[in-house]
Amino acid sequence: MKFINKVNREYLSVESPAIISRVWVILTLIILIATTFLVWQTTRLTSFSQISQNTSSKANYYSNEIELRKNKIEFALKELSYRSAYDLDKLDTEWNEQADFYIQNYEGIDSIIWVDKDFIIKKIASTSRTDLSVDQSVKEIPPDVEELSIFQPINKERELIGFIYSEVDIPKLVLSVTEEAQNDYEIQIYNEDSLIYSSEDWESPKERFAKRVQFNLHSADSYELVLKPTDIFISSNTLQANQILIFGFILSLGIAVVVWIAQNLDHKSKLLLQTQDKLMASQTELIASNQELESFSYSVSHDLRAPLRHVQGFVELLSAHLQGTLDDKSQHYLEVISRATDDMGQLIDSLLSYSRVGKTIIDKTQVDLNEVIRDTISDFRPELKTRKIEWTIAELPPVYGDVTMIRHIFNNLISNALKFTRQETTAMIEIGSKPDPEKTDHIVIYIKDNGAGFDMQYTEKLFGVFQRLHSQKEYEGTGIGLANVKRMTQRHGGRVWAEGALDEGAVFYFTLPKYQE
Repeated sequence: MKFINKVNREYLSVESPAIISRVWVILTLIILIATTFLVWQTTRLTSFSQISQNTSSKANYYSNEIELRKNKIEFALKELSYRSAYDLDKLDTEWNEQADFYIQNYEGIDSIIWVDKDFIIKKIASTSRTDLSVDQSVKEIPPDVEELSIFQPINKERELIGFIYSEVDIPKLVLSVTEEAQNDYEIQIYNEDSLIYSSEDWESPKERFAKRVQFNLHSADSYELVLKPTDIFISSNTLQANQILIFGFILSLGIAVVVWIAQNLDHKSKLLLQTQDKLMASQTELIASNQELESFSYSVSHDLRAPLRHVQGFVELLSAHLQGTLDDKSQHYLEVISRATDDMGQLIDSLLSYSRVGKTIIDKTQVDLNEVIRDTISDFRPELKTRKIEWTIAELPPVYGDVTMIRHIFNNLISNALKFTRQETTAMIEIGSKPDPEKTDHIVIYIKDNGAGFDMQYTEKLFGVFQRLHSQKEYEGTGIGLANVKRMTQRHGGRVWAEGALDEGAVFYFTLPKYQE
């Protein structure tokens, strides 16, 4: 363990090659991020320039288009004035149809009115205003900054007899021209310095993209159109720059990682080779230590057994020699010595068994657990004759493992269940299985009893060597049985655990591989 910790410290220590590698990575990352930021800023400024140029081009185009639309309206009214040079009553239906056609097809025309040369209304073709009537003077109509008044003279035989008068709604005219751009641009219209129309969502911090152009309607007033890209339009046109920024950062980090790996590969390779050499040396030492441990175990088992046999033999000889002359206390002392030698012999056997588990070659085959349980219970038949025991044994599926080891596992756990239910009037022992939630190719087997149980805070001690939760006087044992169960289960790729409570019984669980045909 000390060797492994030493290797870890050497592997994680910051040596000069590692420091150089980190410096290279940091410099590479800084250069790549700076390059990415420069490309992003250049692309972003280019996008802004294109947005500004496009906005300016559209504003100029719309200015010319507005003037053209106004000229078309004037031409239409002039055509209508030619038709109006005849008798009004005779052309009433035709004039109305023509006027209605212009109002419906020319955006911005709110009304077409026939007035005489004194500006008195003689005929109203259509109007959005309800305050106008025949014989009313158009001079009484209050001026409106949002509307443009157009007069086309009506001449009959070279004599002025009246006018075709119309009001053009400037915002409607402009919005009809800019209709296709209204999703991408916010619009404002000014008459001189008076704002006569503004988009509802005009408020925006990006005023620098707004473009202002004048459009000539051949009137005394001066009109201006202001176009400004919406925030959504700006974002969509700068999306490429943002994508470059994100991609650049990711690419920079990726290249930095590659540089880090390249710079450290040689250093780590050398360090791994050094570690491998040290592990090989450690493995050689470990093999030698295991061989010494085997020799030691063999020597201990034989060297300890000889004195134990001598002690046991001389106790028997002493008992036979002094038979009939020993008082009760002397006889008790001899019995204690005899039991102690028996316990020592069992302890030596258990230790040897525990050491062999790790070295025994596992011969895995299909194992019928139901047969193993029946054979194991039959081994305890002499004890079962003197006790009242209720068995609940479910049908268990076959498993894949070493039948000898599995028999030892069941022997230890069933033996414990019988031992720790000895104080119960009726011992209840249940054996069953259920699916393993952690490994689908394993099953969980459990042995449950209603015996003495244990305190769950000491559950970690249950499977340790020489760990006992009850005294030798209460329940006999060497404290190695459960350690053997754990080791045998682990050699099958399984695990073991227990649940219980004092005086409420215990449940021991262990997992084994399923047998799959």
